Amino acid sequence: MQSRHYKVTFILNLRETKRDAKALTEWLKKILEELGAKVEGVEDIGIRDFVRVTHKQNPNGHYLAYTFSTPEGKGDFNTALQNRLKLENEVKRAFVESLKVEKSAKA
Repeated sequence: MQSRHYKVTFILNLRETKRDAKALTEWLKKILEELGAKVEGVEDIGIRDFVRVTHKQNPNGHYLAYTFSTPEGKGDFNTALQNRLKLENEVKRAFVESLKVEKSAKA
């Protein structure tokens, strides 16, 4: 069975939570796995300033990036993830992008 490969970048709002970044990293990994993803890597990018600040009290966010794969025909993963995180104050944004994985040539 073929699988699709993705990268999702989360922007976290650590001001709205009592959990630290490590606990949120595990929590988001669990959510991805519940939605049928096989998490292949996690990168804690850290706190970054926003290029365009919409609220002066909140000029930055904590970024986390996950690479993962899902089985082909699993449905629209992005919609399922956005619906799952809709009411979570700890996640400001989630950007899902499709990755092209080159198939290895068989000798």
